[in-house]
Amino acid sequence: MGKLVQKILASAARRVLKRFSPRIIAVTGSVGKTSVKDAVYVVLKDHFRVYRSEGGLNTEYGLPLTILRMAPPRAKWLWLFTCLLAWLKSWLMAGYAQILVLEYGADKPGDLAYLQLIAKPEIVVVTAVDVVHLAYYKDKQEIAAEKSTLLKNLSKFNLAILNFDDPLVKAMADQTRAQIVFYGAKAGAHFQAQSIKTSVRQTSFRLDKDKYRLPVFGSFHAQTALPAIIIGQFFNLDAKQIQSGLDQYTVPAGRLRVLPGRKQTTIIDSSYNASPAAMRAVLDEVLALPGQRVLVLGEMRELGTAEAAEHKKLVDYLLKNKSKWRQAILVGAAMKKYVLPMIKDAKYFASSRQAGKYLAKQIKGGEVILFKGSQNTIFLEEAIKEVLSPVVNSSDVLVRQSRFWLNKKERFFASL
Repeated sequence: MGKLVQKILASAARRVLKRFSPRIIAVTGSVGKTSVKDAVYVVLKDHFRVYRSEGGLNTEYGLPLTILRMAPPRAKWLWLFTCLLAWLKSWLMAGYAQILVLEYGADKPGDLAYLQLIAKPEIVVVTAVDVVHLAYYKDKQEIAAEKSTLLKNLSKFNLAILNFDDPLVKAMADQTRAQIVFYGAKAGAHFQAQSIKTSVRQTSFRLDKDKYRLPVFGSFHAQTALPAIIIGQFFNLDAKQIQSGLDQYTVPAGRLRVLPGRKQTTIIDSSYNASPAAMRAVLDEVLALPGQRVLVLGEMRELGTAEAAEHKKLVDYLLKNKSKWRQAILVGAAMKKYVLPMIKDAKYFASSRQAGKYLAKQIKGGEVILFKGSQNTIFLEEAIKEVLSPVVNSSDVLVRQSRFWLNKKERFFASL
């Protein structure tokens, strides 16, 4: 049944692309692709008709649904009706985007080759390679090989936008005939962000003679903006037009959002997911902020044989920076197994709700509280609810608040 659904959706999506011939921008990478995709979208949307991937629709099901402007069904039995609607829309759709900005996800080898058969891009952005989905890949080199798939079929008239700061991504330049543009913070990048500054309100940087800013926290968001700037220039937008778009940029729920907490605390919500590189990058940013810092950390998932090594690296990092944080609260089996024995004053909880209730009793006022962990059964957003300011509606600002996810979480917590 699953293969048949994939075939129908792919066929319908290809028909739409053949009818309307939009220009396709692909964003892939282990981390950062959603942020880059959204930055590209806000830069282009006021000047062109642009569609983008919504949510996590970047798989063999999600990509064609994005192209078809459809949402996944809420129940498995509804896929039949989804396929019928997809077939009808592919023939009857009137009017379409000039540009598609699409995420291309790869949980296992071969995924990107399949997605490329549905929608072949002319611009490809590769953000970074990190140790995620190692249940399906041997190492980072295999992940890099998968991410480079989209580059190999680009022509000399196409554009490859590569992260110069990531050695594995930089090396992908040898695997494509496309025009190469490197971006990053290191000297040698064609587009180099300099004088990067960040606060809980905004991130700013200089690019040659121009200054840019985004209304979000995190110095690495300079590298979120760079591909958007490159693509904006590719479509003949000037610096003022590009900045106008970047001013509209917001981070999705759970991806380093700054939220008000009880007792004048500041919540840094990075609860959506966690890879080793993203964990360290976020910790670097939070530990540089003024004030007392509390860390609520969930385990990092899908690391395969690297699970022990990556969590022990996290231990080393936390111990090295012990003077910069007041308390660590841990959630998840891997945290209990690898981190808790080495950090004696840390507190461990089996569920995020328990962690949140404990934290609510511990805050004194004015702390900066980071929530960072993988998805699925970690669910750190439920801990955030215990300390979120009452003036904020949690369903408006937190990740995974649909009825589907709330019911799933209730079943999980009841099973503990």
